[in-house]
Amino acid sequence: MNKQAYINRVAAALQGMELKGLFPSVIIAQAALEGGWGESLLAKQYNNHFGMKPGVYRTNYGGWNGQTVTLPTKEWKNGKYQVVNQEFRVYPSLEYSILDHNGLFYKLSRYKAVLTAKSPYEQLIAIKNGGYATEPEYVSRLMKVINDNNLTRFDGNTGQGSVQPSTPGTTQSSTTAQTSKIYKMNTKTLSIIIIVAGLALAAIGGYNLAF
Repeated sequence: MNKQAYINRVAAALQGMELKGLFPSVIIAQAALEGGWGESLLAKQYNNHFGMKPGVYRTNYGGWNGQTVTLPTKEWKNGKYQVVNQEFRVYPSLEYSILDHNGLFYKLSRYKAVLTAKSPYEQLIAIKNGGYATEPEYVSRLMKVINDNNLTRFDGNTGQGSVQPSTPGTTQSSTTAQTSKIYKMNTKTLSIIIIVAGLALAAIGGYNLAF
C-alpha cells in the first residue's frame, strides 16, 4: 500500500469520530509510524495500527474486546533496539483500533495535557511526556511524517467532530459531507479508498510504546 492510500484510509476512518482535541494529523502520523504504513504484520493481520499492548489492567479504552496475539517486535531498551516477544491487542477493524487508541488519551489522567495542546507538535510532546513511548526520537519522527505528507491539512476545527459512528468498522456515507465540513477537508484531497488487505506478511516496527 502506498503512503497516500494509507493516509486516505486512516483519514476516512476518522470521519464521524469525536476527537475531543486530538489532531487528525497526529493520529494519522502515529498510525503510519507505528503500523508501518499499514504494512506491519500487526496492522495488516490483526488491525492494530498503533502497537497497543494489553497493559497491566487490560483496560478497554473504547474498541478492544480482549483478544491478543504474541509477536516478535523491536523495543528500545538500554540505549538500543532489541527483539523481544510481546503481547498485543487484536481488533476487528482499523476503526476499532483508532477508537481504542484515542480512548487511551481520554481516560488516563497522565495524558490530560494532550487534549489541551494547541498544535500537533505540542500534542506530541504531551503524548511523549505522558509515558506513551520511550524511543528518543519519537516526536521528531512523527513531526517528519506530518510535515513530509502535509497532514495538517486534515486538522481544521480539531476536536469538534460529530458523534462517533455507532458501528465502528463501517464507512458511513451519510457522515461524509458533515465531517468534511468539520475538518474543513477538501473532497478532492480526501477520497475514500476501500483497501483490501493483502496476505503478505510484513515485519513489525517497534517503538517501545509504553502507554
